[in-house]
Amino acid sequence: MAIPRHILGHAMRLTIFTKLLLAIFLGMLVILGAMLGSVQWSFQRGFDDYLRKVEARRMDALAGLLEAGYARHGAWDFLRDNPYAWFDLLGQVAAADKVRDGPEPPPAPPFEAAGGFPGPPPGHPHHFGHAGPPYPPLFKHGHLRVVDLDKVQVVGPPEGREPGAMETLRPLLHAGRTVGWLGFLPDRHATDRLQAAFVEQYARANTLIAVVALAVSFLLSLALARQFLAPIRRLAAGANALVAGDYATRIPVGSRDELGRLAGDFNRLAQTLERNEQARRQWVADTSHELRTPLAVLRSEVEALIDGVREPSPDRLRSLHCEILALGKLVDDLRELSSHDLGSLDYRMAGLDLAGLVLDCAEGFRSRFEAKGIGLKLPEPIPLPILGDAGRLRQLFLNLLENSLRYTDAGGVCRIALGREGNTAWAALEDSAPGVPETALPRLFERFFRLDPSRSRALGGTGLGLAICRGIAEAHGGGLSAAASPLGGLRLRLDLPLAPP
Repeated sequence: MAIPRHILGHAMRLTIFTKLLLAIFLGMLVILGAMLGSVQWSFQRGFDDYLRKVEARRMDALAGLLEAGYARHGAWDFLRDNPYAWFDLLGQVAAADKVRDGPEPPPAPPFEAAGGFPGPPPGHPHHFGHAGPPYPPLFKHGHLRVVDLDKVQVVGPPEGREPGAMETLRPLLHAGRTVGWLGFLPDRHATDRLQAAFVEQYARANTLIAVVALAVSFLLSLALARQFLAPIRRLAAGANALVAGDYATRIPVGSRDELGRLAGDFNRLAQTLERNEQARRQWVADTSHELRTPLAVLRSEVEALIDGVREPSPDRLRSLHCEILALGKLVDDLRELSSHDLGSLDYRMAGLDLAGLVLDCAEGFRSRFEAKGIGLKLPEPIPLPILGDAGRLRQLFLNLLENSLRYTDAGGVCRIALGREGNTAWAALEDSAPGVPETALPRLFERFFRLDPSRSRALGGTGLGLAICRGIAEAHGGGLSAAASPLGGLRLRLDLPLAPP
C-alpha cells in the first residue's frame, strides 16, 4: 500500500534531532519490552517450577506417612471409608510445612454436589467451616487420592475427572514392593485462579516499573540525542561562518570518534581556506605592486615627454621599450601561472632524453656565462629516457640557467650534474656565491619572493620564474627542490620519472 505524499513530506521534514531522539527512544523501548517480557516469562516459569517442587516435596512427606501407616496395619483398611484418618495425615503434613504458596484461592466448591464424602465433624482440628473437605492448605491447586494395587481408590475426592486431566502417580512401597499409589490430580480451575491472581499482582508491579523505565528512557534518549547532535550543530555553525568568509573559525575536537575526526578535518579545511585567502590577498597585492612599478616609470617618462621636460631621444625611447618588455614579461608570467593553477596548460608528452635536452640548453648559454666571467662545467652525457613536453622542459631549464647567470657573482662557476636513482632521472644545477640563507630556501618557490627585491628588479627578475619551473616539474610527475650548493651558492635539482622500458 502506497504511503500518502503528505505523510511522507511530514516525515521528511523531521529534524535530525527528532529522528535521532525517536531512534534512540524506540531502541530503548524495544530493549525494555524484551527485558520485561523475558523477566515475566522467566518468573512465571520459575513460579510454576517452584509449585511443582513444593508439591513433590509434600507428596514425598505424605507418601512416607502413608507407607508407615500401611506398615502398621498391613493393609489400606485404616483409610478406606475413613476420611478422618485421611484428614489427620494431611494435617500432619501441613503442620510440618507452614509455607503458604501464593495468594489464598477462592473457597472450593462443596464436594457433596459431586457425591463426595462428608468432611470432619465440627470441633475436629481440621474442620474448615464447611461440610465438604476443603482444599488442603498444602496442595492448593489439585486433589490427592490413594489407590491400592488394583487401582481402586482407597480415599480421596470423587472419581469424576475433567476430560484430558493428567494425574501424577507416586508409588507407595512396603518391603521393596509396590502396595499402592499416591495420586495428584490437578484442578485446572484452581490453577487458573492462582495464576490469574499471581499475574494480576505482578502485572501491577511491572506496569509501575515500565512507566518509570519509559520516563527514564525518554530522558536518557533526550540527553543522548542532544549530546550526539551538539558536534553536528557546531559543524553547521562553523560551515556558516566559512560561507560568511570567517576562515579563522575553528571547532573544538572533544572526541576521537567519527565526529571528532570530522571536526579535525573541518579545522584543516578552514586552515587551508584561511591560508589560501591570505595567499590570494598577498597575490593581488604583489601583482598590483609589480605592475605599478613599470607603469609608474612609463607614465612619468611619457608625461615628461608630453610636457616638454625631456626631449625625445633614442636612449629615452629604448628605456621606455625596456619597461614595456618587462611589463609584457610580467603579464606573460602571470598568465602562465594562472593557466597552471587552472590546469589549462597544454603538455604534449613524448619520449626524449633528459641529458641531451639539458646539455643542449647549457651550450646555448655558454657564451653569456663566459661574457660575465662565470665558468660553466658540464658532465658527460648519460642516457636518461623520460616522457615529457620538450618545449616546457626546455623553458624550465632555461629559466634555471637564466636565474644562475643573473645572480651569480662574476668570476664564479656554474656546474651541471646528471644521474638516476631507481626509477628517477635527475639533473642538478649548482652555482657559486652568493648563497641563500637556510631559512629562505623553502620560500624560493613562492610567487614574487625575492631575497633582495631592489636588486632582483634591477636585474630584470619578476619573482615568478622558480614558481613557474616547479609547476612544470609537477605537471610531469616530478619535483624541483632547492638546497645549499657545495660551491657556496644555490643548488636546484629537477627529478623526473624515467620512461618505462
